[in-house]
Amino acid sequence: MKPTVLFSVMRFMIHLLGMLIARMDVEGLQNLPDTGGCIVAANHLGRLDVPLVYYLHKRDDIIMLVAEKYRKYAVVRWLVEALGAIWLDRFNTDFHAMRQTLERLKAGGVLVIAPEGTRSTTGGLLPANRGSAILRAKPACL
Repeated sequence: MKPTVLFSVMRFMIHLLGMLIARMDVEGLQNLPDTGGCIVAANHLGRLDVPLVYYLHKRDDIIMLVAEKYRKYAVVRWLVEALGAIWLDRFNTDFHAMRQTLERLKAGGVLVIAPEGTRSTTGGLLPANRGSAILRAKPACL
């Protein structure tokens, strides 16, 4: 997916905000590929996890899945569209989201997914759902 002007502006705003409010030392980013499709599975502990992905990862082809419950908020809908994220029905098999994700992975995108499917309210790990493993098992991801 080719980044839009809006995507670039949002990315700039996230970087600016990140530099203003925090000093981060991150280890291991060199292990993420610069090109080609891949899946990054991460724990989801808070609302800042999503902008953190865009702050830390320099690629423009990030694939982010967003829970359907946030569609009711106009600002979130606008952000989802601006960042090229994909709406996901977490409670039913969402073939549309699966197809979109697989197409973008096949085109070389990087999927960032929280295997738990939601934020942890305890600060600890939650049981993982099967979505990221199913996506990895698809031939388009190999």
